[in-house]
Amino acid sequence: MTPGNLFTKWGVSGIIRVKCDSCNYISSKQKLYRELSNPGVRGRKTAEPNRSLAVGLINTSIAATGAQRLLSAMNKPVPCASALQSQLNEVGRKVRECNEENMSEHRFQLQNILENGGFPRDTPIPAEADRQYNNPLRNSRGNTPFAPATQTRDVLAENCFQS
Repeated sequence: MTPGNLFTKWGVSGIIRVKCDSCNYISSKQKLYRELSNPGVRGRKTAEPNRSLAVGLINTSIAATGAQRLLSAMNKPVPCASALQSQLNEVGRKVRECNEENMSEHRFQLQNILENGGFPRDTPIPAEADRQYNNPLRNSRGNTPFAPATQTRDVLAENCFQS
């Protein structure tokens, strides 16, 4: 049995078997990770370390390729780019759902505050916003100063109600 048959890579973790050189005993396969339940999904279950990597990457700018380079430099198992991207897509869907639910709760609380202040629940909130891009004007030679930037900063100020 070759050493390649003793370890099966599964993202950033894997499945291992142990072989004794003296008696040629080969153990059963042991997963080096816990699995997440995927109700209604066929196929192999998601490994917890793979999902954890995707959760960590969703808030960084290095993305899947950067994570592969980083893990490779550390001599760690490198997940397949397409598998990592599918994990990122799944985590992104969950984050979006969580954000939408959170914003729904904030809107509900705001409507209650408006109602307690004597205003109808659907009263618009007068506010002014300003956006600042990280591109300095000197970089906009021949282009608009509102060219896509890598970072923006937004300021939002609510105009006070007069009751």
